[in-house]
Amino acid sequence: MTQFQTQSPVLPATQNDGFTNVREILAFVVAELVKTIGIYLLAFSGALSPLYLWAIRIGGHSWLLIVSLGLSVVWGAVVLVLFILFRSLFGGVPTIVSQSRDAGSVAHPGEIGAFVIAYIVVLGVIFLLNELFLASMYVALGRLLAPLLGLAISTVGAVIVFILFLALRRPMVAR
Repeated sequence: MTQFQTQSPVLPATQNDGFTNVREILAFVVAELVKTIGIYLLAFSGALSPLYLWAIRIGGHSWLLIVSLGLSVVWGAVVLVLFILFRSLFGGVPTIVSQSRDAGSVAHPGEIGAFVIAYIVVLGVIFLLNELFLASMYVALGRLLAPLLGLAISTVGAVIVFILFLALRRPMVAR
């Protein structure tokens, strides 16, 4: 038994056939929670304020957007890595992934591509909505309620990323 088999060394055996499974969903939720907690800790601590102030001084709104996109890409990579690790630990690697290459596989390149595409699409939509009207909503809500709107948008975005990922995974892993 390797550490990367589809069954968890800690949890009892489970059926991983099908589109997805509870353990895979749980792994994604835990990865998103870690990311969200990390983002809010950094935001409320002010640790990223110097970076944002530098971006505004250097290039105004366009540089602020570039820095925000860059940080979002970093957080997406963090979620992907955590998701794959937690899914393996929880024994939630679906059969479609584990049988696509070898019995010890925890991720398939097509699956990683599906996640990246899903994340970029949702990120693009969120940034577009932010430019169109969400930024003014954040300002209108103020410092107390704006984080709640951000949390709601992040949650909806995460759900859409996961659904889109699942929809893209099957055809991309079958290649």
